[in-house]
Amino acid sequence: MSTSKRRRSLSFRPRPDLLEGRQLLSTVFRGVDFDGDIWTLRLVGPGSLRVTNQPGSDGVTPVPIGQPGLIDTITVQGANPSTTRLIGVVEQAAGGDGRVFFENLISPASVIPGPGTGVGMLAIDMPNFWLGDTSPGDTEQVQGRIDIPDGVVTLHFGGVVTRASFGEEPPEPPATNAQPNRFTINLGLPTRVGTSIILDRVDTTNPATLVDPLTPQDTVTFNVSGRLNVFQANTIDGDPTLDLGDSGTFDGNNSGGTTIISGPPQVISQVGTGAIGRFRIGGNATNMTVQVGGNNARLTNFFIGGETNKVTVAAVEGIRTALFGLGMDTVSIQAGEIEQLKANRGAVGSSVLVGRNAGSLTLGGDVINTNVLAGYTPGSGVGAAPTAQSGGQMTVRVAGDVFDSLFAASVQPFEGVFGSPQDLVLPTGYINAKVEGLIDNSLNPLVSPEAFDQAFFAERVRLESGPVIPPAAPGAPFRPQPGPGRTPGVQGLSGGQPSHTFRFIERLNARQAP
Repeated sequence: MSTSKRRRSLSFRPRPDLLEGRQLLSTVFRGVDFDGDIWTLRLVGPGSLRVTNQPGSDGVTPVPIGQPGLIDTITVQGANPSTTRLIGVVEQAAGGDGRVFFENLISPASVIPGPGTGVGMLAIDMPNFWLGDTSPGDTEQVQGRIDIPDGVVTLHFGGVVTRASFGEEPPEPPATNAQPNRFTINLGLPTRVGTSIILDRVDTTNPATLVDPLTPQDTVTFNVSGRLNVFQANTIDGDPTLDLGDSGTFDGNNSGGTTIISGPPQVISQVGTGAIGRFRIGGNATNMTVQVGGNNARLTNFFIGGETNKVTVAAVEGIRTALFGLGMDTVSIQAGEIEQLKANRGAVGSSVLVGRNAGSLTLGGDVINTNVLAGYTPGSGVGAAPTAQSGGQMTVRVAGDVFDSLFAASVQPFEGVFGSPQDLVLPTGYINAKVEGLIDNSLNPLVSPEAFDQAFFAERVRLESGPVIPPAAPGAPFRPQPGPGRTPGVQGLSGGQPSHTFRFIERLNARQAP
């Protein structure tokens, strides 16, 4: 009797078929822009999608989807915060610009928040869709919006243009009493991770301001509840005109322009604080304000690769790293603390106000009409002078000259003028400085004539003269990539597969809806 065991063939073993992972395709909308660009919006995961074009010739009935027109409103309802994604792709026509504009994108707040029903979205991935004016006719004021009260983890879109012409002849500059266009991106607190915003450009330029500087400025406001993991843009454009007055120093008051706010949640039942992980502008930044508010509100990494003009940064708790690739010109910074600040081309017309330690400041060029104060609290009224407090410290390296500028640590000037024997010098104030060039404050109204050759004021000042190695902050053109895991739900931004193309979406839709 044979005792050998016959091997069983595994090829005949019953097993369930392995099914590929699939996402529920809720709705697909296809349309065409005025210049012939074809667009597709596709919702992946639970929820419903609705797209409405701008009104037609009668001013009431929307243009049917599929006919040439501009998008008025995109609405998403019933999304799942873990899986729902809105994907938009554009096929550029021969005479098109490859951009599709919409005026509103809304996802109404859930009535009764619960798992999987109306508590925000995972991602919005529509890089060639732009928020702009799509109202028919000559509207006196436009108020466009992206409103997602329940939050979205990743928002990836083209950007905002407040005065888009859509390929037509440039319109006449509006009257000087015209109302400013206002666009708001309101993002609530998501269920996890925080919020990331990736876009190409924000443009608040108003042609009328070149004719009359009193014309109201267009505004774009990003209001984010809780932590803003990443804010990345290539360019922030705005009103370039700037009147620094007699001081020659920018005090941080921006009228209009682009404002990015990270603060506590607006819903009382939610707990959180404002914070920004990585703030990156690859090119120029004009007329831009960044605010971080709430308890323990910090800005970890702040970077601008190009030219700066009227840039305001306010972080209640502090800033770890601030880098300026092409110089710190007309920049106003207010923070509790700063760990390090580097500017490749020096500083012109800027102001820095720090509550305690200003850390290490390295300026790679001349410093002109710039004030750096460490150990101060802001003034209580508009235009009020800051008040000195103990604990101000800084280490300064300047690879150039210092003209009409000052660096002070915990010193209350007598009648607003530094360098007088009547100055109130508080203890623990310390400055360690090295300057490569000259120091001249003979024309600075904030420095006493007796101290015209001084620029550093503190209880203890250690000043050296000699060569200084300029910093090596990355400069424009610079397109940084967000780190892994910071843009979940969006392909091509976190080192994963490339972003969806129009042909890919077209083939996928054909297979699922033949």
